[in-house]
Amino acid sequence: VNLTAMAVVLSGETYHFKIAVADGGDDILDSGVFLEAFSFRSTGVSTGVTAAAPGALGIHHDGERTWLALPPTAQGSVQVFSSTGLLVHEARITGERMPLDLTGAAPGPYTVRVAGAPELRPVRFLHR
Repeated sequence: VNLTAMAVVLSGETYHFKIAVADGGDDILDSGVFLEAFSFRSTGVSTGVTAAAPGALGIHHDGERTWLALPPTAQGSVQVFSSTGLLVHEARITGERMPLDLTGAAPGPYTVRVAGAPELRPVRFLHR
């Protein structure tokens, strides 16, 4: 059975949810909850929790962290540049979803690109 939960939230705030499961039909503990990958979303506004489209980079914010979603074929390193073109972060690609360490980076616009992969368009995002 698919269930839908709704809540009014504010951008940038942290929220928690609890799920309680009860199995009262017998003495066998065989109940469970499955959360579908990328199923949390907001109407009209992206939560940033989406899969990267083939050949595209995706930026996601998870509380204080910023994540990069990559196509499965991406190799090499990810580079983050400030609005002035200064390289502020570089990391070797470790999977299809990797954190961007922006510790100490000032709030503002940044650009992410995959070094050596011109087929992947650079992505701009706002670091808060």
